[in-house]
Amino acid sequence: MFDAHYDLLTILYECYLKDDFSYIQELKKELKDVKALVANLYFMSEEEMKVELNIEKIDVVEMFKISTHLCQKYFNDKNIIYSIEGCDYIDDKETLRNLAKIGLKSVLLVWNNENKYGSGIRSEKGLTKLGREFLEEAAQLGLIIDLSHMNERTFYDAIDLIKEMQNKGIEVKVMASHSNSYAICDNKRNLKDEQIEK
Repeated sequence: MFDAHYDLLTILYECYLKDDFSYIQELKKELKDVKALVANLYFMSEEEMKVELNIEKIDVVEMFKISTHLCQKYFNDKNIIYSIEGCDYIDDKETLRNLAKIGLKSVLLVWNNENKYGSGIRSEKGLTKLGREFLEEAAQLGLIIDLSHMNERTFYDAIDLIKEMQNKGIEVKVMASHSNSYAICDNKRNLKDEQIEK
């Protein structure tokens, strides 16, 4: 079985903050038959991070190091792709390179909100200049560009950029790890048939 997306890194980081890993023991039982997954660390707006996750200080590299270390400790029997969703707090290319060096394999540019790189479903804006540069760097680093959570404009801007890079001979890895069919379920986060065909 391959589970395309699970917020496992965020769960592990929350357990670390509480110094309580009892939930992880239960989770290990639930995931016993899962062989591989995309383990995700997600980021929302600062206010949402404080309220929903009770996280005051946002240090992406430190949070990634801690959560991936715990993932290796508790789930070393699984094949895992480490992912970050909502790249709001990755401030520059150097930080992205550092994350890639310590195990990052996939990036989702946005969560539901708009950020400096592009927009999720709560905005109508598209990919920004910084977003183009970020995705270009991600592709050069061999990271998977995950199209999930993008609004339609950001999605199509990203697709156009990916095609540009491919035309220049750059290999680009792409997936939509947790986007379903809009035709079946008309949630804004799902992909229309035209998007899937792209």
